[in-house]
Amino acid sequence: MDPLRAPSDNDHGAAKMCLAVRIQTGRRSSVLALMTALSSLSACNIVRIQERSMARKLERRGLQQHDTSLGEDRLRYWEGGDGPPVLLLHGFGAHAIFQWTPQARALAQSFRVVMPDLLWFGGSSSTLADYSLDHQLTALLALLDHLGIERVHVIGVSYGGLLAYELAAIHPQRVERVVIVDSPGRVYKREDYQALLTRFEVEDFGEVLVPDTRAEVERLLAIASYRPPPLPGWAADSVLEELYSKNQREQRGLLQAVVAEADTASERPGALTQPTLLVWGREDPIFPLGLGERLEASLPAAELVVLDEARHAPNVEHAREFNALVEAFLRGDE
Repeated sequence: MDPLRAPSDNDHGAAKMCLAVRIQTGRRSSVLALMTALSSLSACNIVRIQERSMARKLERRGLQQHDTSLGEDRLRYWEGGDGPPVLLLHGFGAHAIFQWTPQARALAQSFRVVMPDLLWFGGSSSTLADYSLDHQLTALLALLDHLGIERVHVIGVSYGGLLAYELAAIHPQRVERVVIVDSPGRVYKREDYQALLTRFEVEDFGEVLVPDTRAEVERLLAIASYRPPPLPGWAADSVLEELYSKNQREQRGLLQAVVAEADTASERPGALTQPTLLVWGREDPIFPLGLGERLEASLPAAELVVLDEARHAPNVEHAREFNALVEAFLRGDE
């Protein structure tokens, strides 16, 4: 669900070396060129190049990556910055560093940022075959306890938005303010999921969110981005290898657990009463704007902001505007 953006100008140093290899292979016989290009793919893995670039950007803002074992769960997370703590929760499609780097860098100047990979994404895992929202919440609360954080602002997109909602509703003593991005919370029903399957002409939305082929990666990118960048086949292969070759069964299990709980979500304990900012991409094909309007109407202290020319990941497509909205909201500016 989350964007797989094209390389930025800052990513080009390592990528130029990969491009040079391909240019040189183009001057040789077709067979030799093909063999050389194929052998260079691991060294020219665009996902790894981009991840290293993002890691350097985070480190320059004082964030560091950590791994910690919390009972049966193992979490990888980035943490750094000074000020009130902010917890960033990603969605499907990519782990935390790909989803939140623009926000983490901006927020770390005024807030203490905690940015975990959720269970079965990135560097996080569990020995338990429990794919429920409650298991994810247990792991997140254990991480906050590990870091000595009593109360936190929470920002979540898509699946991470569902977790942000539930964390604030069930554990209100731990959450100050909430930002939910393109995520319908407890207003989502099974009929909404059936309508989603009809729109995408699939029997299981795991076919969309956990791709197996180049074409499925391209479809996911088009869903996430209003103006999806071109993605060469070799780059799509890198995406499949790095982001989707592991934990496919577990990630599909997470989605199935959300769908199974949709009809009883309103019966879950607690209620979201904290000040809440809802941010929606006007053209979101997964959770259409009408769901955002329903969610706003269901919450006592929520404001919905709609970003034009955005789909399912407005925090990436319009990072500066999104960051300004979020920082003002977290500061309590009117």
